Amino acid sequence: MKKPYLFFNSWGCLSANLLNSLLSTARPASVSKAGPHLEASNRTKNIMVNHTVSDMITRVRNAIRVKKSTVRIRLTHVTKSISEILKREGYIEDYIIHNLVGESNLELVLKYHGKKMTPVFTNLKAISRPGVRFYAGTKEIPQVLDGLGISILSTSQGIFTDKDARKIGIGGEILCMIW
Repeated sequence: MKKPYLFFNSWGCLSANLLNSLLSTARPASVSKAGPHLEASNRTKNIMVNHTVSDMITRVRNAIRVKKSTVRIRLTHVTKSISEILKREGYIEDYIIHNLVGESNLELVLKYHGKKMTPVFTNLKAISRPGVRFYAGTKEIPQVLDGLGISILSTSQGIFTDKDARKIGIGGEILCMIW
């Protein structure tokens, strides 16, 4: 076998020669060349997630596009609270918590209308990201499509919809908007 050389390009990335040799080395039979995350789509273990809210929204949006009935996401306090809000507001049927050894997942049961399976969501959008956070006071909380959608905020008292945050009189970080 040809000995790989370490070459870095101007961005500091390893060369294709080294990457190909690393991919061609021996691996367990259960792991494909593409990687373990592509084999089992329901698995969330060993996948690095920088922002769980953006990951959750992207997974739900992708599942809706292919008309899946359920979608699994990583379980955190924030994703559980957002799922409770989505269920209460009627955007999802239900959510199920799966506690497995080494990982905890949250399975969302998506909601559709009619035989054509028109999704209840029109769109989901992550607003705050790790690099750019958006905060709003009580009076600056945005109203989505004149009240037809919801904003989800992270406040000092928990995670609330825009309507609940206005009732309480508290502002916070705008996590996402759903309509």
